[in-house]
Amino acid sequence: MERDDEGAAVVEYVLVSVLLVLVFLAVAQLALVIHARDVLVADAAEGARVAALRDSSPHAGEQDCASLVRQTLSHLVTGGAGPCTAAALGGDPALVTMRVRATVPLTLVPFGHVHLDVIAHAVREPA
Repeated sequence: MERDDEGAAVVEYVLVSVLLVLVFLAVAQLALVIHARDVLVADAAEGARVAALRDSSPHAGEQDCASLVRQTLSHLVTGGAGPCTAAALGGDPALVTMRVRATVPLTLVPFGHVHLDVIAHAVREPA
């Protein structure tokens, strides 16, 4: 008995193509999430530096950080109006900690969203 393999290549091509497209979309989505995390880290670091200035307050750093998040990732990140929180830590040297919490929706792969929580520190300027 003879097997008829006619058309098998088309079926294999379709199956492999679908898998390759899904892998490509997953990698692209991962790149978007990593980019959002890196930008949030930079925004948190800048907010911590502003809060650590001699004539500044943690509240000023929070406002600066929130403004930067709105400017840089407003199209990607969802979350509250104030995603940044600052805290002054004692010790030697005194530190300011800025925490940013945000939610990044998964747009290319329909699996919901990713919660990001990043922290940055800055050394407080002496008075």
